[in-house]
Amino acid sequence: MKNADKDTPYLLTHDLAKAAVNLKGFATEIDLAVISIVELSGDWNDRLPSDFIEQLHEILDGDMQPCLSMLQASCKNLDSQIDRIGELIRAANR
Repeated sequence: MKNADKDTPYLLTHDLAKAAVNLKGFATEIDLAVISIVELSGDWNDRLPSDFIEQLHEILDGDMQPCLSMLQASCKNLDSQIDRIGELIRAANR
């Protein structure tokens, strides 16, 4: 049982790190989708109503980009915290 207790923190940090990688990948995919939508809207700029294009850009630039930035910053912070937990675990096991 002692080995299981000793391994639990390692397993938890591994699972947290895996979740962080998934979140970063998801944020990257959303960011790429936003870029594609902006590019596509530029291609259709002359065929779509200008108010539609304006609203689309307000949503993407005004709503999506700040959310993505916060998500990416949170992922970076999560990575740092996971690394710190790993350092503490290693130090405690010395």
